[in-house]
Amino acid sequence: MLLQRFRHYFGLHYIFFLYCLVISGLLIGLLAGYDKKYTVYVVGLYALPLGLTYFVGSALLQYFFRRQGVLPGDNYIRYIRQSATPQFVANGLFLLITGVFVVHGVLLGGYPGFRAFSEFDYNTLVNLRKGVTEDVPPLFNYLYSFTIRGFIPFSLVFAYYHRRQRHLAAFFVLALLFAFNGMQKSHFLTFFLPLGLLLLCEKKYLQGLAFLITIPACILLTVFITNPALKYSVASRFINVEHSLENHPEEQKALEEMNKISVEEANQAAASSIMERTVYLPGQMVGKWFEAIPRKKPFLHGQGYRIYARCTGQPFHDYSTEMYSMLYPEYAQRGYSGSVNVASFMYDYANFGLPGLLLSACVMGLLLLLVNQTFAGDVPMKIAFNTMPVLMLSSTSFTTLLFSGGWGLLVILFVLLLKKEAGHEKN
Repeated sequence: MLLQRFRHYFGLHYIFFLYCLVISGLLIGLLAGYDKKYTVYVVGLYALPLGLTYFVGSALLQYFFRRQGVLPGDNYIRYIRQSATPQFVANGLFLLITGVFVVHGVLLGGYPGFRAFSEFDYNTLVNLRKGVTEDVPPLFNYLYSFTIRGFIPFSLVFAYYHRRQRHLAAFFVLALLFAFNGMQKSHFLTFFLPLGLLLLCEKKYLQGLAFLITIPACILLTVFITNPALKYSVASRFINVEHSLENHPEEQKALEEMNKISVEEANQAAASSIMERTVYLPGQMVGKWFEAIPRKKPFLHGQGYRIYARCTGQPFHDYSTEMYSMLYPEYAQRGYSGSVNVASFMYDYANFGLPGLLLSACVMGLLLLLVNQTFAGDVPMKIAFNTMPVLMLSSTSFTTLLFSGGWGLLVILFVLLLKKEAGHEKN
């Protein structure tokens, strides 16, 4: 009985509890080598106010629903769902995703990911991967981003939910094409995790695990495609590797280092790298931002928000890119540029200091409450569509996730096309 109540309560507030897990992960990295006061800031000025905002808001929202009943606009949403048949929606999604893929190839004069299969020069591979998004018009880039982070994962869940097997197979193939062409390992998680989790929630364990296994398999293949040394190690069985590496000293050195370690050591190193990037690095990045602001970089007082800076006529500052050369000077000296992504609440700290943490806690608590209420009564869909975005809050601004990150699009598509009058679970 107690376990059943816990499962029910956890399902009702899954998004909040998952974000608490994200914060706990950040604290692990933050405690590893950084001043303990930073941990106190995150717990006392962010985590606790966040929980207070969420549960007070939840109580008020339940009272509102009891008094008001159906929200305004529900009739329009119901009309859209009744008018758009599954066949019509699935065909529309297929045409949209296919069209974006074709136009993307036309704009780039080919598909970078597939050119990378036969490319062995590291700098060329880097330029190919950057060109996937940088060498297309900005407006199309937004559509491409929405397709990657919203339309494709939604289409897979939609086709499965409505038992459109042919569409599901087509969307799966399109997802693979987009992911390999983009050469981004995170795309496989974005595409396949929602449906895999939905299958597990519906106790279809074999299908769910089989679907999720494609994620690490495809990630390994992507690592192979984008790593010249690995490709050379395989090609050495068929070509004269030393001759092929004469003009590629970096790849030659990498291959020599690979040959010095065993398979077990290589696997251990890969596992350690994944553990560091997923568990320690996000929290360590929070610590680095605390150390740099305001000691090396001043508080922005609103100039870190693009809309505010534009409305007030002030210059916009993006610390995620400005601090790259500060935190990684060795790469900056070699001509590399990039961004230093950090947990969402640190962007508010960069603008307003410690009060910014309180502000961020209140806003995030209300956001999590709103999204959670949107999926109320449908726990499987709540888990499927929100797990990846919430996990991404460890290294991305919530505004980025909501808009160009596709989270908002997923929520809107769910409300318009999948949300039922009575979901899988009754509250």
